[in-house]
Amino acid sequence: GNVGSKVETACRKLGMRVLLNDPPREEREVGQKSGGMEKSVFVDLETVKKEADIITLHTPLTKSG
Repeated sequence: GNVGSKVETACRKLGMRVLLNDPPREEREVGQKSGGMEKSVFVDLETVKKEADIITLHTPLTKSG
C-alpha cells in the first residue's frame, strides 16, 4: 500500500536492505523490472521473522476492524 511503499523508499534511501512480505504485490510485480529496488526483496514470513532487525506492519483502517 501507500504507507508501506513510503516506508520502503525511506529505508532504501538510508541504505537498508528491505525484506518484503506482500503476496498480492509480489504477484503484481512478477516479471516487472526492479526500478531501483535492488535493496528490496520479497521473502516468506519465516525469513522476515529470522532476518529482520525491524518489522513494520501496515494494514488498512476499516470500520469493521
